[in-house]
Amino acid sequence: GEDDLRPSMETEHDPEAFPAELPVDNRVLPLAYSYQPGQESDGVTLRVTLAEAEALTPAMLDWAIPGHLAEKVELMLKALPKEQRRDLIPLTDTARKLTRDLALLSARAKQPTLAEALAEILSPRLGVKIDPTLWDEKSLPDHLRVRVEVVDKQQKVVGAGRDLGDVQVQLNSRQRDVSKHAATVDNGAWRAARAKWEGEPATEWKFGDLPEQVVVSEHHGVPVLAYPGLKALPAGVAVRLSATPEEAGAMTREGLRKLFESQLRFDLGWLEKDLKALRMLGTLAVTLVGPDDLQSHALESIRRWVCDPARMTDAKTKEKHGEKIAPSLNADRLARALEGTKQDLRGLVPKLGDWLKEIFTLRLALQTAKQSYPGMADDLAALLPADFVQRTPFIRLQQLPRYLRAMQVRTEKWKRDPVKDAQRTTELAPFIAALRRQSGNTSKGAGAKIQAVAKISGDTSALDDFRWLVEEFKVSLFAQELGTTEPVSVVRLQRALEELGGGFTALSSSQAAPLSPKGITPATTAKKTAPLKSLSSLDQLFRK
Repeated sequence: GEDDLRPSMETEHDPEAFPAELPVDNRVLPLAYSYQPGQESDGVTLRVTLAEAEALTPAMLDWAIPGHLAEKVELMLKALPKEQRRDLIPLTDTARKLTRDLALLSARAKQPTLAEALAEILSPRLGVKIDPTLWDEKSLPDHLRVRVEVVDKQQKVVGAGRDLGDVQVQLNSRQRDVSKHAATVDNGAWRAARAKWEGEPATEWKFGDLPEQVVVSEHHGVPVLAYPGLKALPAGVAVRLSATPEEAGAMTREGLRKLFESQLRFDLGWLEKDLKALRMLGTLAVTLVGPDDLQSHALESIRRWVCDPARMTDAKTKEKHGEKIAPSLNADRLARALEGTKQDLRGLVPKLGDWLKEIFTLRLALQTAKQSYPGMADDLAALLPADFVQRTPFIRLQQLPRYLRAMQVRTEKWKRDPVKDAQRTTELAPFIAALRRQSGNTSKGAGAKIQAVAKISGDTSALDDFRWLVEEFKVSLFAQELGTTEPVSVVRLQRALEELGGGFTALSSSQAAPLSPKGITPATTAKKTAPLKSLSSLDQLFRK
């Protein structure tokens, strides 16, 4: 009967297998057990405050109930491909044995998720590398997944679910909505916060150490947050509060640019005079750009580089928040950034002159060559328009000679085997078409639209990455012996194009080039590094 299905009231509870609390940092959070099949509260529920919810990780929840571990592992083993699952039969016994080993991995200082730990143990045993994401879309039943219930100070539920990521997104969205609404009304708490943090503009750092966020007030248990940033004003820069980190980030990037320009005004003045030395390029340059324009273009390119707000952003902040969040703001970091920038400016003009001399010399050689591969003239015009010095990110100028030499190598290979060149051109074509499609004008260089969009969006990183990744792809296809600065392939380009989103259109399956069975491996590659911020690191970017 139905009573036979109910667990015995005399069943002894195992507090180690089914604990009453979950340790998190320096506190313990209560776990509630409920047998209500089909109901939302069925299984295990962890009730937390908003602050406690932010401290949770998926790994914590994976290991929260040791008594569920063997059952979860068995279900995960069943989700493996048949040829791998065969070696683990009987699955129940294997899951029980694996559970003991998994418990050791869960005790690491950086706790892995159950999927990561299981993949680590199974990979050497099965002789294949298992990707933990294999189990992402094969969700466990609800009774084996801890339900997180977030409550406010009045114990009212403000968010709940069994996917921690979804719960945190839901809470973050609500917090942002509350903060944005509070910032638009005549709110006493916001007025007080502005009076405390905002002030008059200045041309040097007079703001102390600015936190990433400040708590303005609390609305029904949800904190109202404000994000300090620097706003560019006619008289200098000033601290202003924003309702979201993205707004603060966009505002601060412009504010930092202005602050850098103010602090470096004398250095940039001397640089402008030193750039007159570029006139030594004479007729080499004048066939493309006049001496006055070349000087002004070089000044603008260097100004953008040395005044880049990324100089204030440490690698840890970027890894956590990405490019769109305001960098950490304090006087010490600004002082270090300015000192590094001034070092970069020392002896810069002679190096730039050498790069440009090589660029113009290679350009002339390509233009006067008796034969060239089909489309070379268009490629050359796209890479070196009249304003290429201003348009090209300064850190990329040193790479232009390699791209030009790649055109020379491609020409020689095309002479020997035009069929192979045509095959590789087909592989490249979808990405060139994507760039031109976004520009809206196939007669212009592929970079034109990218730079236009970059100016509007204020975020050039992803756009520049794709544009120059295409150039690296050309080198890997047609002049592999010259090497690339980073690994590049069709798959990576397709992914980069998709990630751009918004104003850029991803390739359709019919446009995408077929993948090479062996892929494309550049002759010389380097690990992808953070954007270069100092001139001393330029020499390490690419070795001849």
